[in-house]
Amino acid sequence: MKSRFASIVAAVLLAITTITPSSDALAQARPSPHGSMLAIEPLGLLGIGQFRLFQLQYEFRLTQDNSIALRAALLPAYVGVSGFGVGASYRFFVADGRALTGLNVSPGLDLFLLSAGDKSYQTIGIGGDLAYKWIFDSWGIEPYFRLRQNFAGSEGYYAGVDYGVGAWLGYCW
Repeated sequence: MKSRFASIVAAVLLAITTITPSSDALAQARPSPHGSMLAIEPLGLLGIGQFRLFQLQYEFRLTQDNSIALRAALLPAYVGVSGFGVGASYRFFVADGRALTGLNVSPGLDLFLLSAGDKSYQTIGIGGDLAYKWIFDSWGIEPYFRLRQNFAGSEGYYAGVDYGVGAWLGYCW
């Protein structure tokens, strides 16, 4: 009896939302007035995460639908490995087509220069990110999911699939 009642209520609500006109149905999303964001990844600063990276990112709008994000990362000595990395992503804002806010997907490329003891390694990571950014006045937050395939040459150190989640917190202008 309860499932029949729930089905009827759901069908009535679906009919009402389908038939009722909405004044916002054809509204365009307003582009963000901000063109740049400088952000940090606080989970790494707190020592949370796979490698405890200290990360800084600068993102700037390229077109109304795209932006470029440039990253730098510092890996302090942790489990005998330390290093420095740089990376970049080309972001496509897909939900509303407005750069710097909303849902974005981006191919990314990262280069890490690592040292473990007296040996040095280079790792190149190729992959992508999926993120959603909100901007409140001049402050932004961007939770993300990252996926990379790392290539390390003949050493094989830090090679393989790398993935993670995090959030960028930053200042927008």
